[in-house]
Amino acid sequence: MLEVPELRKKILQDYFEMMIYRDLVERFSIRNTTLLKVLTKYLVTNIGNLFSVTSYYKAIKQDQEVSKGTLLEYISHLEDISLVYFLPLFSYSLKAQAINPRKVYCIDNGLRNAVSFTFSKDEGRLAENLVFLELMRREKEIYY
Repeated sequence: MLEVPELRKKILQDYFEMMIYRDLVERFSIRNTTLLKVLTKYLVTNIGNLFSVTSYYKAIKQDQEVSKGTLLEYISHLEDISLVYFLPLFSYSLKAQAINPRKVYCIDNGLRNAVSFTFSKDEGRLAENLVFLELMRREKEIYY
């Protein structure tokens, strides 16, 4: 019999798989499910960190056949289902907001912990993610 923490983690992992397959793969006819899962796990593992599509593309293009357009499409789909959010840099210049990396956040800390690959508790990042989610619930306009 699974212990309660293990059962919770298994339920969240199953929920993650369901979101990937039902909400993304079936809905958007995604063919490269491996890339989608790797990208999603990377994003949720790196909550509170800056994310640049260009940097990520450069890092994975040697290992996987992928276009930058595909990455942008997958990221857009992840935002559509509200699994991840991206926070822009505060600037009065829209150009500066567009060209600077954005911070990534996940819809749920428990889901993040269940599917991420971390070697520490990341308590600071989890707290930052929690504050971000609360500000979102309060419908605040948020920047970093």
